[in-house]
Amino acid sequence: MPILSEYDKLKYMRQNDRNIYNMEEKAVPTKDRNEFLEVLCNMFIIALLVALPLYTGKGYWQLGDTKYMLFRNLSLLCLGGWLTVGMPARICTVMKRMRTAVGGQKRAAGRRGFSGTDFAVACYGACVLVSALVSPYGRLAWAGYEGWYMGAFSQILFVGIYFFVSRQYDGEKWPLYLAETALLLVTVLGLLHKLGIDPLGLQSGWNSGDWVYSHMLSTLGNINWLCGYYSVALAFVTAHFLREENKLLQAVLYAATVMAYVLLGIQGSQSGLLILAICTAVCVLAGWRSIQVLRKLCLVLSGFFLCLPLMDFLMKLRGKKAAVVRDGNILESVEWYTWIIGGLFFLGLFWILAGKKISGWWQSHWGERDRAEVSLSKEEKKENAVIVILLTGGVLIGLFLLFRAAVYFVDDGFGSGRGFLWRIALENVEGAGLKEKLIGAGPDCYAEAVFNRLAMGTDVWKGEYWEGAVFTSAHSEYLNQLCNVGLLGTVSYLAVFLTMLWTCGGNIRRGEGGIEDWLGLLAAAMYGAHSLVSFQQVLNTPLLFLTFGICEGIRRRRTEGESAGQEKVKGGMTGGKAE
Repeated sequence: MPILSEYDKLKYMRQNDRNIYNMEEKAVPTKDRNEFLEVLCNMFIIALLVALPLYTGKGYWQLGDTKYMLFRNLSLLCLGGWLTVGMPARICTVMKRMRTAVGGQKRAAGRRGFSGTDFAVACYGACVLVSALVSPYGRLAWAGYEGWYMGAFSQILFVGIYFFVSRQYDGEKWPLYLAETALLLVTVLGLLHKLGIDPLGLQSGWNSGDWVYSHMLSTLGNINWLCGYYSVALAFVTAHFLREENKLLQAVLYAATVMAYVLLGIQGSQSGLLILAICTAVCVLAGWRSIQVLRKLCLVLSGFFLCLPLMDFLMKLRGKKAAVVRDGNILESVEWYTWIIGGLFFLGLFWILAGKKISGWWQSHWGERDRAEVSLSKEEKKENAVIVILLTGGVLIGLFLLFRAAVYFVDDGFGSGRGFLWRIALENVEGAGLKEKLIGAGPDCYAEAVFNRLAMGTDVWKGEYWEGAVFTSAHSEYLNQLCNVGLLGTVSYLAVFLTMLWTCGGNIRRGEGGIEDWLGLLAAAMYGAHSLVSFQQVLNTPLLFLTFGICEGIRRRRTEGESAGQEKVKGGMTGGKAE
């Protein structure tokens, strides 16, 4: 090795310093960009989970348009910032990975690849694009019907929301705390509206006999839209309450969860009862081996049952000022003492479960286990992918048969006209050509495709008080998707739910599930069940993709953090040996 002079040593040190300085200078913008995108992501989460449900503009008049415009503008702003700032660096990263893969090198540790939900969401976005591009309905397929706006443009925004949040969410809790606070405010306003108390003046100009007075609640509007919002938002407070250890936070979350249960129970739409049933059933099935989860669930159900007769008393005390939906009031169909008996039953079950433990065979098979012990190999991941694909096909066939049986046994007036809409949707799917069966008529083109094909004429107008609005959707999201984006789009859409259910449920079953797994499981189950009798709108579908993005983002952060920690330990051990 040649001996360097003092001048050469000094020159080498200066050159080395310049190299280090240049590397640090290049690294700073990337770090700033990442921090900027993380802050932008947190602001976007607050915008959708706090501002969107609470903002009412000029009141109930055209509230759907008001909320959609807010959602669209905020989404374009944040997603545009993400594409402008973050995508160039991400494209470079993808190109580098591709070169690494072509060269036969192993991918760097600490990076999480495309998950099953990622793949399903991407496939759904591709199917939506293809369907809109070949749709004969032109602009309608892209913009959607006025008042709903669930065309291809909105669907692509949903896909963008998922990938933006899943890649940039930094795991901060405060945006989710604000989201839970917004849910509490919405619930309190809804309960006050049921009592005829309107602190925001949203019901001014309407009397107690008007449809708007009884069917429009809180800052969300129509009770069907309210149920759609709670099919996602209820998962936040429920999952947090079931997993929270802090006593003070538990008390606040308990109050928020019980009040949400009560509002869903008395708001007037039977789909709210479906959401409550699914939420309770999922909590039992996923938490049956956890005494803590079961006791908390018993406490929630006890509070729910005991508060119902209290609300019944208060609403009767308010007389005609109370907002009552006559055809969906469970307080009139069930005697007050029945609720009290149910509440006392669950309260007693809560105390009986105190101190109980799961022991023996169940604990050894389903108890907490080390994360490394349950990590999946590549072969197991491939097997899971095949299972999810088969499940998706099975679920699609099952849904088709379910609706076919439903329209056979019920008449057209079932579910406020849903029987009629389901029947003509099925007839449209069965009578469509191969192209339309595969890719559909175009996003949000149900009405045009179905009524033009079947030539219903005057049979469409049956004197419903919704006038034409009810006919822009099949009032079942799955039938709607079959008509709009075809078999390919519907399969991809179902795969989004099944991959999330499979991942979250698997983590919980293996004893490694966190709050994000409970959140994803509850949101997928409640929204999926509610979609059997409901439709996409601005207060539920964007929040669903956002929620899935949050769950995936937390998992990505955890995986990368654990891999980085393992590499650091290995590096430290290697360095120790070298010394």
